[in-house]
Amino acid sequence: MIRKILLFCFLWIGLGSAVVRAQDPVGNYISGLGMPDAAGGARVSVQNDPSVSAALKGAAVPAKVPGYRVCLFSDISQSARASATATKARFEELFGGLSAAIVYNSPAFKVIVGDCLNLTEATMLWGRVKEAFPQATIVRESIPVETFAGPASAPASQNSTTLVPQSPENLQ
Repeated sequence: MIRKILLFCFLWIGLGSAVVRAQDPVGNYISGLGMPDAAGGARVSVQNDPSVSAALKGAAVPAKVPGYRVCLFSDISQSARASATATKARFEELFGGLSAAIVYNSPAFKVIVGDCLNLTEATMLWGRVKEAFPQATIVRESIPVETFAGPASAPASQNSTTLVPQSPENLQ
């Protein structure tokens, strides 16, 4: 049952990211699953009722999905912006493949990392960063669907400081 739910979630997210790229997002996603795995050559065979594909094509894609991020830093002092910038730079130095964002939610500056769909992913990320950032915590947030769309949604530059204003309705 859990596998069916996970498959549906991945199909839903895959549908959301593929809508922009192609006319038949479900067909493209399913054909992508059939590609051999680079490590072991495994393939996934999906047998889908055509009515499921038709229903998913007409479904609305949500703007945001519930998820988790790891908060590396949070402070309300006068030096919070400088400390947040230093924390972000340190994170990007230690974990070059991952991007971090500085979030200002008055009166606090925060440094957040990761776009995790479930608590397991967030816990794995937290486990990687907790030695370097012992004050890191997992936070629940609403994450824009386009974040998961692929390379086109990657941050413009890892050297820039991104200030993302947040309002309480963005948090869950």
